[in-house]
Amino acid sequence: MIMFKIIVTIIALVILIPLLILLWYGLKAWAMVFICLWQGTWWSAESRANHYDNLRREIENRKYYR
Repeated sequence: MIMFKIIVTIIALVILIPLLILLWYGLKAWAMVFICLWQGTWWSAESRANHYDNLRREIENRKYYR
């Protein structure tokens, strides 16, 4: 019976925590959390965005200066 309670608690947490994040912060924050978890770090989302921004600028510059 104790094992059943533990399993139910874990399932409830797995379902409720993402829902609470979704309700409290909205979809964008939820996506950010998953991206950060997928990357394995919390700080990498911003640095990766900067990296892609720099790549985009570099590609645009190559188009114009070719």
